[in-house]
Amino acid sequence: MSETEDGDFTSLPLPERLNHKLWKARMHGYQELNNSFQKASVRSIQREVSQYWTNPDLFAQYIVDSNVVAQEQAVAALLSLLEYLCQLPETPSSNSLRITWIPPLAEKGLGSSRAATKQKAQECILTLVSLDDSISASIELLEPLLKNKLPRLVASCVECMARIVEYFGLQQITNLSSFLPLFLEPIPRLSSHADKNVRSQTMDLVLQLYKWLGRDLLQEVLLERLKPIQQRDLDKTFQQYNDDIPPSSQPRQFQWQKQMEYEQLETDKDGDTLMGGAFKHGQNNVEKENNGPKGPTINAFDLLPASLVLEKFPSDFNDRISSSKWKDRVECLDEVLNQILMPVKKLEAKNQDYSDFLRALAQVIEKDANVQAVTLAAQCIQQLCSKLSSNFSKHYGSLVLTALLERSKEKKPSVNESICQALNQISECCGVDACLEETLRFMAHKTPQVRMESTKFLTRLLKTWKPEAHNSNDELLIKLVPDISQAALKIVGDTQPAIRETGYECIATLMKLVGEREVSDVVDKLDNLKKKKVYEHFEKVQVAGGLRTQRPQDTIKERNHFPSHTPDNHRGKAPMKTGLTSPGYDGAANSLRKPLSTLPSKRGPSSPLKTGNRIEPHHNGLPSAKSRLTTRALTTDSPMTSSKNQAFSVELEDLRGQKQKWLKERQDFLNTITEFQSRSSRVNSEKSSLQEQLSAAQTTLHERNLELRSKDMQITRLQDRVSVLEAELEAKTTLPSSNYGVRSALSFDPPSAPLSQAPPGTPPPRRVISSSSNGLSSPSVESQRERGFNSRVSSLNNRVRSPSDSSDDLRNRVNSLQLRNEASSADRQSGSSSTDQYSSVNSNFFNDESWKRAAEVTSQLKARIERMRAKTRDMGNL
Repeated sequence: MSETEDGDFTSLPLPERLNHKLWKARMHGYQELNNSFQKASVRSIQREVSQYWTNPDLFAQYIVDSNVVAQEQAVAALLSLLEYLCQLPETPSSNSLRITWIPPLAEKGLGSSRAATKQKAQECILTLVSLDDSISASIELLEPLLKNKLPRLVASCVECMARIVEYFGLQQITNLSSFLPLFLEPIPRLSSHADKNVRSQTMDLVLQLYKWLGRDLLQEVLLERLKPIQQRDLDKTFQQYNDDIPPSSQPRQFQWQKQMEYEQLETDKDGDTLMGGAFKHGQNNVEKENNGPKGPTINAFDLLPASLVLEKFPSDFNDRISSSKWKDRVECLDEVLNQILMPVKKLEAKNQDYSDFLRALAQVIEKDANVQAVTLAAQCIQQLCSKLSSNFSKHYGSLVLTALLERSKEKKPSVNESICQALNQISECCGVDACLEETLRFMAHKTPQVRMESTKFLTRLLKTWKPEAHNSNDELLIKLVPDISQAALKIVGDTQPAIRETGYECIATLMKLVGEREVSDVVDKLDNLKKKKVYEHFEKVQVAGGLRTQRPQDTIKERNHFPSHTPDNHRGKAPMKTGLTSPGYDGAANSLRKPLSTLPSKRGPSSPLKTGNRIEPHHNGLPSAKSRLTTRALTTDSPMTSSKNQAFSVELEDLRGQKQKWLKERQDFLNTITEFQSRSSRVNSEKSSLQEQLSAAQTTLHERNLELRSKDMQITRLQDRVSVLEAELEAKTTLPSSNYGVRSALSFDPPSAPLSQAPPGTPPPRRVISSSSNGLSSPSVESQRERGFNSRVSSLNNRVRSPSDSSDDLRNRVNSLQLRNEASSADRQSGSSSTDQYSSVNSNFFNDESWKRAAEVTSQLKARIERMRAKTRDMGNL
């Protein structure tokens, strides 16, 4: 398309450009829409602007533009429109806008490859959420996209949901118990997704849920379904979060919250309009008052699925629970506890009646002699209370409360602990008021153990009690304060010290709860030692709710000294009774009253008119003791307070010094530990290097041993070979040398006729050799033999082969010698008639030849042995 045609769309009307086939024309139209929304007036709304929220389908087409550049401008224009809607005095209904725009924004905007488009689409969704009452409807529109096959889209949707939870929270959801399970259902599947970004964004979503729900609730509804490694990673992430749970402020407010704040800022507490600086000051006050998120309290128990258990009870439960055999009763209770009650997390209360079951348990607790059965029955009651929670009615509590208080006489720790836990669960589920009257009755029980445990239970009730009625006088506990005081007074006067201690704590708790004025009658009846015990517990006890603040420390100490003080005003008159010990006098309340003067009482003005307050006359005309008591309290307070502060300062300095000393010792220990660790690391490194060297040396030694073994084997084989050769040599030297003599004799002519007639190969007779060896031969014969031997050696030297040649056919030559030897033996048998002269000559000749041949073979063997030894030395050098 030509450039002229490209530029023609600028003159087209806006609707035509928004629906033009050219993406540049559409982008130009989106940009114009964006500018018009930013400049539109919030007082006079034009129809051209209002049509886009009255007919949201128009923008639904724009934000899914096929061109990514034009789509980005369309999403930016939608964001400007939503910001304009937020500034209107009356925000239009967002139901149709949310349903029409959030799905395409999530699918095409969050799934876009352009970062700017993705960011603006997420901001559009957050703005649409702010126009709603809560986040539930928007989350439900985003959840179907979590099943998309495109990982980038799934990760973007999870990230958007995490931002929604982070900015707006979960406090404004009215039906949270039904919404939260649906919201958390896809999280285990997404946490195991194949894509890394999806898993990362899912863990971030879980972290945002943790900020608003807490670990306990999240553990019940979600964390148990995750993998152990994921739970460990989340635990590390949770530990890094140190802020409040839920957060103290909501990062982003809904439009209806902003509207409420604006309405509160318009008028002050008197109904007057705030102006100027007062308006700003009032705005800051409203922001502080509305800082925390408001909404329904999330209870993890309400989110758990309820289970039916009465149908799972054994059919013979009543027979077994009332059996005369204790084993049957114990087995029945153990089966119900461990197999039916323990596995479930919540019991169904609708259309379910547990009265018969509780009556059976009460019967076991009250009358069963077996403590194991009593323990199991108490644990069953505890499980039933915890699994029914608020659905455990007061009627259920009345069925088992008496039996539990009666059986509190057991002193065995395991039984007593189970009974106390069951009593605490009943008071938590049924309320404190449902247990007060029965507990007061058992405080007068004849058994000391029952009295003590009932008093302890009453003390726990007082500590956990909170006022519920608008008027405190309507509370049952307030009405029963006199009864409680009298019952506790009797406990304080018990003969056993352990029971008296429980009475002191009970009175102190009641004082902290309702104030000293209400129990002053009881306290005044106690002696100084018992009062001291009560006030010691008063300093330590903590209550959940109360009608009075804690009494100052100095006033508590002052009351201990009241009996020793006497009035100082009217010194000339007899001392009068002030009524401090009478039941009708309320000394505790007056001691807390603000004094009229800061001067000591003995220096006070003599005229009542100078005090600024009239002294009420007593019925006998004397001034009342109240003002004197009040002013006298200050005379003892100042030095006591200063001495106490000084002692506190000294103790504080001592503690600081001890802390510094401890920190120094701790640092020294840490340095020592660090030094030992570094030394240990060095020793370990040296050990590793030495182990490597040892391994290398062992390897080298093993290789050398293998080489030595191979060389020893070679030497052994060579020695065996040498032995064989020496044996062969010895055998050859001992053989008759006639064959060689025959071969030598054939090469010469016989010296005379008698010699030619002698049979060839005839061996010389032995006697000639022995006679020669014995020195019997003549000198001429020896000289002739020597000359003949030399001539034969010279002739044989010409025929001797080289050592290599002779060593090659050594075996053949030995065989030939053996054959000649056999032939010579045969010839000796046939030619035994030779003459003595020929025999002697022939014998000398063949003896010389044999020695010569033996010398030749010996030299060859020695040469061969030397070659083998040289070869062995060469192998050793390698």
